[in-house]
Amino acid sequence: MNGIGGCPMTGFELMGNLNTLDLLDYFKEENIKHHLDEELIQSIALKYGTFKNQLMQKVVSNAREAVADIKNGMTILLGGFGLCGIPENCISAMVESGVTNLTCVSNNAGVDDFGLGLLLQKNRSKK
Repeated sequence: MNGIGGCPMTGFELMGNLNTLDLLDYFKEENIKHHLDEELIQSIALKYGTFKNQLMQKVVSNAREAVADIKNGMTILLGGFGLCGIPENCISAMVESGVTNLTCVSNNAGVDDFGLGLLLQKNRSKK
């Protein structure tokens, strides 16, 4: 819902995702007609704690602390584009933590000694 972000690889400053709630506000201000179910979107925002102008404020000291809640058998999503922008420090911290039997969802499985390749080498990822 918040969707702020984008891919720095595009080279376009304005390329990225838009906050759905900001987009609805813009449509209203500009009298733009749309077929989006605003009540449904608002209810989803309330249910999942996504409110306009609210950003996640979870700050940790290091990668080890960031992955501390990842347990055996979990499914994790890893961002990045190829080997660019991947959470390499968090992946290394997961290897060190000994977590295993992970299902990793990513657009790239890394290479032998980098990225998800590190988890694959240690047989920590089941798929």
